[in-house]
Amino acid sequence: MENIIFVSPDPLVLQQWAKGVTAHYTVDTIEALKPLMDQPRIIFLDANVCSIEETVTLAQTYPLAKMVVLTSEPSFDEGRALLRAPIAGYGNTYMHPQNLSLIVDVVASGQIWLYPQFIQMLIQGIPTAKKTSDDKWMLLTDKEQEVSRLVALGLSNKEIASKLGVTQSTIKAHLSHTYAKLHLFDRLSLALWVKESV
Repeated sequence: MENIIFVSPDPLVLQQWAKGVTAHYTVDTIEALKPLMDQPRIIFLDANVCSIEETVTLAQTYPLAKMVVLTSEPSFDEGRALLRAPIAGYGNTYMHPQNLSLIVDVVASGQIWLYPQFIQMLIQGIPTAKKTSDDKWMLLTDKEQEVSRLVALGLSNKEIASKLGVTQSTIKAHLSHTYAKLHLFDRLSLALWVKESV
């Protein structure tokens, strides 16, 4: 996906985004954006341009466009409401420019980008299912099982490392092995699997 569009009337926001990503188009209103949304594109949308409801409608009307909604004050409730639409990402308008290029890579690969604290809050809000144990637990080492359960509680890698008395790189290694063994791709899918299989 090569076409990137910035949507914001604020020149400071556009300058911030341009530090991390090169836009092919820059527009300042939704009306100016609509004619550009009929092709696969990644759209960085300033949340001040339209309401949540308008954003949801826009995302549903133009499914080829991958919309990343950025706001100066991200909130869990707003992010959760936007996830009901097929948005591709949600985060802070003024995030580090390096993260913007990471968002492009994630979204271009068909995944959703969310800021880490949002993912942790989302995991914490998932109820645990009452099911019998899954045989896939046997694929994991004791440490991988322990780390997986802590991820499902919504703990960050730093918190897990502190709790287990190991380094964050050790936790990352355990998670990489766990993802590979369970054919999962990220911490959210792992948390869902754990909550469904305990």
